[in-house]
Amino acid sequence: MTGVQTCALPIWVEEPELVDEVPAKFNRLVVFDPRLPHGVRRVDGSMEPREGRLVIHSWFVQPRPFVEGSLPTSQVATLIDAVTSALRPTLEAGLPVAGLMSLGFQVRADGRLAGLRVLADTTRTVAEEARGLAGLRRTVAAAVRTFRFPRQRGPSHVTLPLVFER
Repeated sequence: MTGVQTCALPIWVEEPELVDEVPAKFNRLVVFDPRLPHGVRRVDGSMEPREGRLVIHSWFVQPRPFVEGSLPTSQVATLIDAVTSALRPTLEAGLPVAGLMSLGFQVRADGRLAGLRVLADTTRTVAEEARGLAGLRRTVAAAVRTFRFPRQRGPSHVTLPLVFER
């Protein structure tokens, strides 16, 4: 078998000497936060197919809004603009945030949002900015909750990923 060995940093750091190595082992599933710098090293082994390896990579598409229902996806851009405007003061003040916050909500036929929930949140910042990150999360929720879409033919479900990069 020929393959690679996965290496990942245990936390968001810039010092390359802090590396956790995951040994190549048959029948092992390795899952990690892809925002962390990581890489692979070549490993060699049996060429027997029953002893081979399978690699599943989960980033099939860039994060983008998904809409089920009558709401045109293009209208979600207006919500993204509203959230961006609400976050501008926080981000321009220098909050060093990185990660993905994925939201799910319903858009009723009258254009009002309902059932806002955080589906996933990998946003992180330095320890000293924990309050700033909490404020950012509250600002996002408030901007989404108060947003109104135009009337639609029927309800829609929206999944909205928000990507933050330092």
